[in-house]
Amino acid sequence: MSTILSLAPYKFLPPANGGNWAIFLADKILAVHNDIHAVGLPDNKYDSYPIYRPYPVLDTGKHRYLPYSQYKKVLAVAQAVAPDYIFCHHHYMFPMVRKVAKKLGVPAYIRSQNIEAERFRSIGRWWWPLMRAFEKWCYRNADAVFFITENDREAAIQHYGLREEQAVVMPFAIEIPAKPTMPAGTRAKVALDLNLNPDIPWLFFMGQLDYYPNTEAVELIIKEILPLLRKDNKPFQILICGRNLPEALQTAIQQEADAVIKYLGFVPDINEMIEACDVLLNPVLAGGGIKTKVVESLAWNKMVVSTMTGAEGIEPAVCNNKLRLVQDNDWQAFTAAVWKAVEERNLYQIEAPFFDFYYVDHIAGRMQAYFK
Repeated sequence: MSTILSLAPYKFLPPANGGNWAIFLADKILAVHNDIHAVGLPDNKYDSYPIYRPYPVLDTGKHRYLPYSQYKKVLAVAQAVAPDYIFCHHHYMFPMVRKVAKKLGVPAYIRSQNIEAERFRSIGRWWWPLMRAFEKWCYRNADAVFFITENDREAAIQHYGLREEQAVVMPFAIEIPAKPTMPAGTRAKVALDLNLNPDIPWLFFMGQLDYYPNTEAVELIIKEILPLLRKDNKPFQILICGRNLPEALQTAIQQEADAVIKYLGFVPDINEMIEACDVLLNPVLAGGGIKTKVVESLAWNKMVVSTMTGAEGIEPAVCNNKLRLVQDNDWQAFTAAVWKAVEERNLYQIEAPFFDFYYVDHIAGRMQAYFK
């Protein structure tokens, strides 16, 4: 067992989106075999997550991202804890983390949520080359960088010059060791609660809907996919789940007279919704890193139809044909794949290899080589 000082630069507890869950689950992976001390913000609800020994000492203002502004606070905690490793979520505070690690003579690791420069380039931020230069420096100066996807790992090796042994894949984790089940009658309950027809296919999309890649995906569902699905004259229902969908898109959904598409907003029990639905639509064209909604839906044995970009980082070999991939922007093929997934949704089951790859305890065993 090692002592790890984990530093996250923003509020993530309780988890409210995929990025928050990625931080918590990465720490949970480390906590299986190690002692985790967390440096973070006072806003985090550490008391509800017993894997942590918390040190909520970081300032809440944006100035906390200035180089070395938090150095004295973090160094004081690190000297008290005497960690064997320092694990930095994202690279934004890495210059300070590196200085602390050098002071203590311990390795400094970075967990990469995604290649940030590429994400900002894909959503049109003009300053992405500046992020690329900073990110490259951080990654090259880390003792190891933990990527969620093999694609990001390979990109960092190719474009940032990381050594093979310096770049590690730590997949997004799931907390269930095998295919879960809901009580009998879950679909009927959801149908009654939402006034839906339980006898037709339910297609769904979920996520933090003010995040640009998800906002764009909902717009594509409305403008590209919905009209093509309608042309086939087959019954279906599209359900959009998540917070903060822009009002213009809410209005566009409300204007669909037959209510074949519904915006449900925040869904208190998202697992119940996933279990009740049939096919996840994932027409995502931007953003980096793994799409947590895809991993979660596959774990619940749902069919997933995704663009290639939307499924980057997913390992198809462990998905037993539950994941259907379509080239970006080919909406005719996407729609055809949706109907095929509806037709074949009961022919394939998610099996043990998926959970061997993504279950938190199994990942922890593989990662422990880096925390001896």
